[in-house]
Amino acid sequence: MENFLKRLKLYGIGFGIGLFCVFFFFKNRGCSWLPENKVKESILQRIIYIHTEDSLNFTKLKLGSSEVKKMIDNGSVVFSESKKKGDPRAYVMSCVTPKGKKINWIFSLPDGSFVSELKINSNEIIPSINKVRNSIKGKGIPIYFPKNDELFYFGEKENLKKQLKNLGFLKSKDLQTKLEKNSYINFEKTKFDGQNSTHFLENENFEIEATWYKEKITIKRLSEKK
Repeated sequence: MENFLKRLKLYGIGFGIGLFCVFFFFKNRGCSWLPENKVKESILQRIIYIHTEDSLNFTKLKLGSSEVKKMIDNGSVVFSESKKKGDPRAYVMSCVTPKGKKINWIFSLPDGSFVSELKINSNEIIPSINKVRNSIKGKGIPIYFPKNDELFYFGEKENLKKQLKNLGFLKSKDLQTKLEKNSYINFEKTKFDGQNSTHFLENENFEIEATWYKEKITIKRLSEKK
């Protein structure tokens, strides 16, 4: 019994040291089970868009996709000011820009969607967080794509595969590279409706209708523009 208690004590000391390292040295990174990291993971597995009306404020920050990810990774979720239930959920995140400027961002997390919309119209925490909704008018430009070479699923329809091939998209990464450079989400056509959500991604050459299933963006239809 004495040996057991001794081993238990040593285990407790080691466990405590491990927690100390995680929280103070590694800043929770690597603990995916923590609520804050689960929120960050949910955001970073989606395409983050910003409405064109807010794009000027974002452009002034001169941030690329890697800087956005780093700010989210190092940011703090303000749970007390966030909307943790409902559709969409909306999380306030306190971030610091590469130049040291503190800023509060709001990320929407609509159910059944691969989209997170960044709200950047204020440096202050928005008091009416429960009124945050996904945009239903205008367009949104992407500011972050997940680092996933298999993000898009082309499906099994031969005519759809042929259309994609004719546009030079032989695999998921080809399409993602194109959309990262020049595309937008059409909020007026996109329907945020839980598991029945449909999204319309466009550029000057084509329009894609897509859904979100098992962490894959499934292409349902592609229309070429003339």
